[in-house]
Amino acid sequence: MTITGQIKKITLEILASRPDGIRHSELGRATRTNNPSFKPNTINGATWDLDATYPKEIYKPDRGVFRLIKFISFCYKSIQ
Repeated sequence: MTITGQIKKITLEILASRPDGIRHSELGRATRTNNPSFKPNTINGATWDLDATYPKEIYKPDRGVFRLIKFISFCYKSIQ
């Protein structure tokens, strides 16, 4: 698997553990913590367009925030 593929796999795992979503900068830090050998620019390049890369899995509820689509109902329940 390529480095970019590894980064995207890790970011999907991180997003799966965050039903409220995560900011892009936090996602980058969490990815780097998970594997310190990844360079920050490589992480940024692999994650800035996750919503376009995985349109059936990830959406952006707000600017700079990524969330898995399966957590849409979680957000609406927490508001009510």
